[in-house]
Amino acid sequence: MTNDKGKAVPSFLIQNSCCLGKGVLGDGLFVWWKRGIQVSQCSDREGLPATKAVDGNYSQNYQACAHTAPYQSKAWFQVDLRTPYRLNSVKIFYRNETNWRPYRFRQFYLDVSNTSAALSATLTPQSSRVRCYKDNTTYPATPPSVIDIPCRQTAQYVIIETTYNASENTEETGPMLEICEIDIYGCHTRCFGDTCYSNGECDTCGGGHWGQRCQYSCSSRCYIGSCDKHNGTCNRGCQRGFWGNNCTKNCSGHCLNDICDYDNGTCIGGCKTYFTGTMCQNCLPTRYGGDCEMSCSTNCLNETCHADNGTCTFGCDGNQVDAKCLQCNDN
Repeated sequence: MTNDKGKAVPSFLIQNSCCLGKGVLGDGLFVWWKRGIQVSQCSDREGLPATKAVDGNYSQNYQACAHTAPYQSKAWFQVDLRTPYRLNSVKIFYRNETNWRPYRFRQFYLDVSNTSAALSATLTPQSSRVRCYKDNTTYPATPPSVIDIPCRQTAQYVIIETTYNASENTEETGPMLEICEIDIYGCHTRCFGDTCYSNGECDTCGGGHWGQRCQYSCSSRCYIGSCDKHNGTCNRGCQRGFWGNNCTKNCSGHCLNDICDYDNGTCIGGCKTYFTGTMCQNCLPTRYGGDCEMSCSTNCLNETCHADNGTCTFGCDGNQVDAKCLQCNDN
């Protein structure tokens, strides 16, 4: 699978919204169907929950944004990606209207973590968080209402947080966030080289995985744990002793060094002592027994016998009378 430019890119949009689709957002940044995440915030202003920030509506008007409640000591909004991703960047669309600029966006910070904002403290030496960005805008200036922040970290949670109480707050006070939309770009940690297509499919899988997002493990019987990215077949062969597309079949126990052909199981290095046949399934003509451990009688014609019971295949070469040519005719 390829994207519009026919190549893999450093990241795709890791988001969630049922059946939301969008196109290319510029060179090298591709938007994928928003999927499989959870969003939350410290508090909800009535009718403006956290899901407003991942609904695909990029309007920056009040009613289109997730909004935390006033009168808090700290406001936070977070995206839970459900599993760690190698992140590339985070793009935030903040409320911005003619009569209300991004005043409350001053002094915000962007952290990433493997622990929820509800459980992890603001960045401290003991915190599990990593800070990707801290805004230093001061009154009366305002930060940009759309900001694209590089954030090359591996994390499950993306957290926007503030303790800033804007001077423009008059009737309602305390730090508040008004996130209209958030786009998070990155690739699954199992993607080799941190490159993936615009639909989230990994360009190449890291060792031992296959599938669109390298979500499946190759068979432990694949040679050096490597398999085809698209169907999981062991495309570089099998570990010693196995054969077949998924190395599910056992080589004959009589192949020399337990090595057999990947496609058909034939013993390509020869057979162990006393065995013969393409899969070393037969005893040599002069041997018999379950492991070909016994010799045919030297009185058998050509010293050949049946492998299962040792009776002479072509009769005796002398005057012996029994099936194994062991007893002589006394007459």
